[in-house]
Amino acid sequence: LQEFSFKKLFSLNVSQYIEEHSALKLTIIQKGENSIEQIIDKIITTVIPTLALIVISTITLAFYSPLIAGVSFVIIIIIFAWAYSFNQKQYPFIITNRDNWNLQSKFRSDSFMHLQLIKTLNRATYFLKTYLKKRLETTTYHIQTRLRSNKHTIARETFTEFATFFSLGLAVILFLRDEYTIGTIYLIWSLTSRVYWQISTLGQTTRDIPLLCVDTEKYFTIIDKEPMFTESGNKRVDLHGDIVFNNVSFT
Repeated sequence: LQEFSFKKLFSLNVSQYIEEHSALKLTIIQKGENSIEQIIDKIITTVIPTLALIVISTITLAFYSPLIAGVSFVIIIIIFAWAYSFNQKQYPFIITNRDNWNLQSKFRSDSFMHLQLIKTLNRATYFLKTYLKKRLETTTYHIQTRLRSNKHTIARETFTEFATFFSLGLAVILFLRDEYTIGTIYLIWSLTSRVYWQISTLGQTTRDIPLLCVDTEKYFTIIDKEPMFTESGNKRVDLHGDIVFNNVSFT
């Protein structure tokens, strides 16, 4: 991925390198590469195993109790839909939050690059006050974004806990009707509780992936750039003799 990034950047024309702050560009590229790795990791280690667990557990539950399997499937759909809906609403806030941090990083790196000039012009106090003001605004927005996400997580986990005990209650009712043994009750409890909490973990993953996608999108805004014109010509020129300038003047 890093090799791909370098090759893509080196394919651009010289004039395109001055369009963005180099330190900020490096930060965006590094975050983008890291985000792509994490997305792949989460899909392989969390999403695929969780989906496989849901399918196997639902089939197993259906073998013992179609009623509980149906209830569990509905609860799973509700949790999925809830998480997806929240992520869609949260996505713009995540983008703004990450933009704020990128601008904060750019301002700080600009200051470090011009320390001598800032000190010479006696502007150190101004830069420090400006930096701290921007830092406070960025942090405040970040906290608000995280609080909104944490409230959703608490509500979803509370619902998951309720759903687990609801499924257990159904199994106990069937046990009292002499339809199940204690072993079957324990099996149903184990499957439902594990599936529900795996869904909750998957919900956390679906919250993290949009955050990673923000960095990935910014990475592709740089990597997807194409050269403004095609550079052509001989890369190796065999020079012999003198270099001569005719009819050249200078003022």
